Amino acid sequence: MGNYKVNIASLEAIKNNNNTNNNTNNNDSNSNSTDKNVKKKFERKITKITKCTFTILENGDVLPILYFDPVTIDGITRTSAMISSWLEFDRIAPRIGGVINISGSSDFISVYGIERVQKKGAIERPDGCPICGKVLSVNDSGTIMRCMNEECGVHDMRRIFRYYMFCCLDLNIKFRHVITLYKLKDVKHIRDIYDLNKCDYMDIGIDEKTAIKIDNNVKTNIKVPIQSLYYSIMGCCLPVHAIKLSSLVTGDKEWYTPISVIKNTNFIATNEKGAGEEKLGLMQNVLNSELEKYPDKYEELADIIDVTLLPNKLPLTGKAFVLAKLHQMSKRYAETVIRLNDGRVEDNFRKITWGRINFILGGYKIMEKYKNIIDGLNRGVEQITEDEFRSLVDMKLAKKDPEKPDTVKNEGEELLDKDPPMDEYTDPEENEDDY
Repeated sequence: MGNYKVNIASLEAIKNNNNTNNNTNNNDSNSNSTDKNVKKKFERKITKITKCTFTILENGDVLPILYFDPVTIDGITRTSAMISSWLEFDRIAPRIGGVINISGSSDFISVYGIERVQKKGAIERPDGCPICGKVLSVNDSGTIMRCMNEECGVHDMRRIFRYYMFCCLDLNIKFRHVITLYKLKDVKHIRDIYDLNKCDYMDIGIDEKTAIKIDNNVKTNIKVPIQSLYYSIMGCCLPVHAIKLSSLVTGDKEWYTPISVIKNTNFIATNEKGAGEEKLGLMQNVLNSELEKYPDKYEELADIIDVTLLPNKLPLTGKAFVLAKLHQMSKRYAETVIRLNDGRVEDNFRKITWGRINFILGGYKIMEKYKNIIDGLNRGVEQITEDEFRSLVDMKLAKKDPEKPDTVKNEGEELLDKDPPMDEYTDPEENEDDY
């Protein structure tokens, strides 16, 4: 293929001509019946690049974001998209004013390069981390650029983001919001989120309705399981690590002091890929270094929240789950909650021993896609909804005073104890198009 540049006017003319032909065909009754059954899968729009920035993900990976003139895809106006691969970024060779093709639906969009021109003026890869400025580590194939600086602020962002999800039970905030709070609102620590209000969330681009939900979840969910708290603080651990370290805490005011009574022994940590040997002492060092770094912040946090210690038996001990289609929470979130409560997730759909499964969480829409789920139901495995799951793990933690629930009784109504609902959630690493 030689170098070429697309004539935008010609492309628009072709597009308009296709639309005209479609409208003519729709006047025919036979075409109408066919069009109802055949739906165009993805829309395609042409636009121009206006800006390019670089962002960091929760795992430390750095990726580019392209901003472009507004286009409407499936009824949603798009102005930016994150490129998920550096090889794709190199292939597009984006430049300010360059033409790109935006394709997708209401759930996601993809970016394709149209211009095949010389790379003069093309935007280059970043030299350093967008947060700390340190040189990025690149793998041999050049597909991953990651910040390996242990002092980078992304570690604090990861703690804050996990705390929102697993301690405040808020599934509205995204990791990109935490990045903006870190930069613009000086939210450098978990404790700092309790100084925010609805207006602060709206200042970073969150709509008022969602901002109210986030603020309410933070202010009301102050009864926090200690394993969820430690999981948030350690940042890069497995849930089993948080459970093991949490079991060493014996007093509600001791959780924010470094743990020093741990035995120098190994334990077996089981994850989705099998059993592996991990040193608990390594996770202890991660936890202790954080607690020693911000002692005042964690003492202030201890005065705000009510930390619940581990019971003798966690609610999901010995329970195994198969995850079906979820609507209110992501698969990643559900898996973590199950494992933080000592449960197990079976994620190999091809080989499921249904005799060892206790619950099927969620439902299904396409029968062909969930044949194994139907097989489990036929074998008598109990299917539970996401609301029933939250009740099972006692996630009704939205009361400052559980004995005196904040309820309103209108005349002629029965007094009900109402918890704030768990809102619909999109995984922070799924369906993201605008950081």
